[in-house]
Amino acid sequence: MKFIGSKALKINKISKRIPRTIIIGKALYTNSFVLIQVYLRITLE
Repeated sequence: MKFIGSKALKINKISKRIPRTIIIGKALYTNSFVLIQVYLRITLE
């Protein structure tokens, strides 16, 4: 989870410089959040 968070922060830093990567960065961030939710649901069950 820490690795995904640091990756998202790096994407956000890059996305501030390049407008196109903002959409990609947001998509990757939301996808990682969904993956974490799914992972937590599986582990809780």
